[in-house]
Amino acid sequence: MSDKIPTIRDFDKIVRQERRAVIAGEEVDVSKIPSRVTLEIVQFGDGAERLDGKESFLRSVELVSKACLPSNPKITTDWLLDNTDFEQLMDFCEYVMEPLRLRAEGDGAAKN
Repeated sequence: MSDKIPTIRDFDKIVRQERRAVIAGEEVDVSKIPSRVTLEIVQFGDGAERLDGKESFLRSVELVSKACLPSNPKITTDWLLDNTDFEQLMDFCEYVMEPLRLRAEGDGAAKN
């Protein structure tokens, strides 16, 4: 038998940088995007889905609304489309997806 004490890493204690936004009067916290949604975003970004411009735009909004769901269930795809203008919605989508994009760019740079 070994005298080693097992190492336990408590991933629930990981502190993330808080990322909150207000859009059309609704507050949302996108600090923690569910892994399932992150996987969908990555697959979408990798081109796994071949979509035209309109379908691509709608899929982006859908993914962003899924990222918002745990924090504010009111923010659905339809809600975003009905309560924002194009510029506001595009900036919001970029804000929500920014940490994933930055991480992907960092990973890409590390591999080269």
